[in-house]
Amino acid sequence: MMSVAYITWSPFLDFSIEYIGELKKGVNLHVYVVLNDIFLKTAILDIDKYSYQTGEIIKLEQLEGIIENYNLFKEYADGCQSFNFILFPHKNLSFPTFQSCRKLAMAINLVNPSIIHFDDINLQLISMRLFLKCKNIITNIHDPEPHSGEGSWKMSFARKCLFPIMKAFIVFSDYSRIKFQEIYGEKHTLHKLSLTPYYFYSKIPSKRVGIVANPKGITLMFFGRISAYKGVDNLLASFERTYKDNPHLNLIIAGKGDIKSEIPTRLKDEIGKRLIIINRFVKNGELVDLMSKIDFVICPYKDATQSGVVMTAFAFKKKVLVTKVGGLFEPVIDGVNGYVYPVNSPEMLDEILRSLTKEDDKPNEFFVPTVNTLKNNIEKLVEIYHGLI
Repeated sequence: MMSVAYITWSPFLDFSIEYIGELKKGVNLHVYVVLNDIFLKTAILDIDKYSYQTGEIIKLEQLEGIIENYNLFKEYADGCQSFNFILFPHKNLSFPTFQSCRKLAMAINLVNPSIIHFDDINLQLISMRLFLKCKNIITNIHDPEPHSGEGSWKMSFARKCLFPIMKAFIVFSDYSRIKFQEIYGEKHTLHKLSLTPYYFYSKIPSKRVGIVANPKGITLMFFGRISAYKGVDNLLASFERTYKDNPHLNLIIAGKGDIKSEIPTRLKDEIGKRLIIINRFVKNGELVDLMSKIDFVICPYKDATQSGVVMTAFAFKKKVLVTKVGGLFEPVIDGVNGYVYPVNSPEMLDEILRSLTKEDDKPNEFFVPTVNTLKNNIEKLVEIYHGLI
């Protein structure tokens, strides 16, 4: 059985943990989670009082009592050859970062993997190329280009440094495949897999938020970091136009970011009633509670590559409303596991919001497309590995 070293990041861990949980069944898997002190509480990760030294390789078992939902992590990690964490310095380009790269590379070299698989790359890891002995290296690319308003020279520079050592690349939507080839040409070996539901979230114990949902109403929720490209302004404008036409419709917006300026004047009287604003970081247990109280998740994004929000909703068997942008809508079968509407068609969103009823949310009608199932994607991934060696 081939040996694989899989390197992921705390912000991507909700995605990668699902792949890890299935991949460990077909390969000898060594996992390395790269931490940063500003990302100790992100995605599914919540580490309190991390006291280990920068660059020190830590086993999952050493984080018992420190990492939230340890037993759940253990469930996914059991069957892996090793499941490790390493804290990197905050500065991307520094001597301590260089040392951390060397220590991580040395740990990987010791297990002598057949394949090294990066779950995307960034500036912190550019020194890794100096130390890794295995040359069968592959990387995921979650976003071939940055979201609008979120461009960074750091990503461009990291890719310029690390792309030359990659034998192949993996993207997670048809849109990403096309965009990658537009930006980087067709000279690279490129494979397309898909995101899968983020079931880890659905297994987390619920933590009560304190919101009482109307059992006869229809509740729609936007959740996640609030950024300009996510279209919260468009969502609120549509809700303002339609909430009186559909008296059962309620909206929750849960996430950290600037939202006060986006709330239409007419809706301010509805805050705390039919419009619930939770304008802060929402903990995972709170998200579980919110999911039990809603009927639909909405992603009114103005641009997107793909979205973990959709995969989180699918894990809870919640239908989604998404714009037809990027690869966001690819897992959504219109009218079956959600609704798709054009990004520049506010009247279409208005029509959907006016017409939503409880009948639209029947769990027995919900299903995940085959292309987004773990078994399908891991079989393809193992084939990709075999093609490299």
